[in-house]
Amino acid sequence: MELSVLAGQPVFENTRAVIRYQNLVGQRFVSLVPGAGAARPLPDRGRIPVERTEPSFDLSALLNGFQPLFSVLQPAEVNKLADNIVAVLQAPARRSSRCCAGPPN
Repeated sequence: MELSVLAGQPVFENTRAVIRYQNLVGQRFVSLVPGAGAARPLPDRGRIPVERTEPSFDLSALLNGFQPLFSVLQPAEVNKLADNIVAVLQAPARRSSRCCAGPPN
């Protein structure tokens, strides 16, 4: 895959490219994640090697596992669960502990 990054957005030699889900419809985006430690800027037309990429996962398999739960939840509860799943998929380290902190309203 090839993509362009705005000139004001630096990409470094240790940057990782991660595929993330934008929503439950399956739309995805590429997130450029800073690597650990200091690194030099990636030169123009530089490449991120496959070792520093992370694919998405099978969202259908995940959602199919929730089917028994969906059958007993109210529509508002399904919506809240869906929002929380998207939040976790978009930023797992930052939001995972918050999304499941309490019982549904």
